[in-house]
Amino acid sequence: QKLDVLLSTVKERFSANLEESKHSIIFLSVIQENGMEVSGFIDLAQRVKKENFMPYLTGQKQLRPRPGDLSYANLTKKKSRLCSSDNWQVLSEDNQMPAINFVHKSTGTKVSSLWVIGSKKNRTA
Repeated sequence: QKLDVLLSTVKERFSANLEESKHSIIFLSVIQENGMEVSGFIDLAQRVKKENFMPYLTGQKQLRPRPGDLSYANLTKKKSRLCSSDNWQVLSEDNQMPAINFVHKSTGTKVSSLWVIGSKKNRTA
């Protein structure tokens, strides 16, 4: 059922992100077939622009976090990385509060995600 919600959300936002009238950030945490748990924040507009999205929209392929996304964590291996995209600047985690902060490059909109690697509680402000 979670995959249905994700698929409908991606379909709903696809056109606006492709046309770049919206720059959505999606957070995913998945346990892969090999048992590894990975999570990350994905710039949907960048992914839509740079790869063939039809397999995702038809359900043939599942959207997964990758090392080049805004954030990527392999929780099994305890490794993570942050990468800015064409649309979002990623700021380092704040030592006061374990959050990843994003700033939209053209509008200056700030998004702070209260995300602790390994935590099951994920909130986006």
